[in-house]
Amino acid sequence: MFLHGVCKRVLSAVLAVLGLAGVATADLDIPKWLQQPDLTVTGMDVDATSTPLADDFLCYDDAPVTDVHVWGSWRDDLNLTDQTTFRLAFYDDIPAGAGGLDYSRPDYGNGPVKEYSFAPGEYAARLWHTHGADALEDWYSPESGQYVPDNHAEVWQYNFLFPDDPFFQAGSGTDPAVYWLQVQAVGPAGANAAFGWKTSLMHWNDDAVYLDPEDGPQELRYPSGFNSPYAWLPQPGDSIDLAFAITPEPGAAALLAIGGLAALLRRRRR
Repeated sequence: MFLHGVCKRVLSAVLAVLGLAGVATADLDIPKWLQQPDLTVTGMDVDATSTPLADDFLCYDDAPVTDVHVWGSWRDDLNLTDQTTFRLAFYDDIPAGAGGLDYSRPDYGNGPVKEYSFAPGEYAARLWHTHGADALEDWYSPESGQYVPDNHAEVWQYNFLFPDDPFFQAGSGTDPAVYWLQVQAVGPAGANAAFGWKTSLMHWNDDAVYLDPEDGPQELRYPSGFNSPYAWLPQPGDSIDLAFAITPEPGAAALLAIGGLAALLRRRRR
């Protein structure tokens, strides 16, 4: 993750500037893990209703995980938050090369190391961003291969808190561990609405995956026909990463500051 290489003094200076600007303390909380939502012209949502999706992250701090935050949208902006149950699960990692596959994936064979279910009213949702009519986001259903450009405008953040039943990770700074976060939205039977997990431009380790009911976990890559106007943004066939944060919720000010700092550091490395 990009924060690993950031000098603590530089990060402290950023936070100090934000503090002088009058940013609330809660906005200065830095998550254990953060992959920001892609709000550029290549932002896309991957169907997490018809099939579970999962993305990997690195545990380098054994402090308990008490909350997860996911960014997503609804196909055609048909929002059924008040009727949808979200199922979250953490899995151990199977590294690339194991079992003859050249990509890593969740260890579905041994089952989740921790799982949660959040019924309507047991989680919080807030509208994070609304795109203009000339910058709508795409929709992708990996199981069927359906790709719909310019499908929806709204971006939502979903907040799942479980302080009384935390997930205790095994990783540490000297012996980090890879885990996978899986998310699936389960709506009312017969509903035409579908929730999609938003893509992120922040890539770490391996592709996200979707769970094929017959063939198991499959790599997530941008579909053919995906519209990307700039070479430095994702292209068809590139790895897909998904947008989420782990403990605590990232405030908007800190999210923007960290993202700006990361972009600055990436430019300096070129």
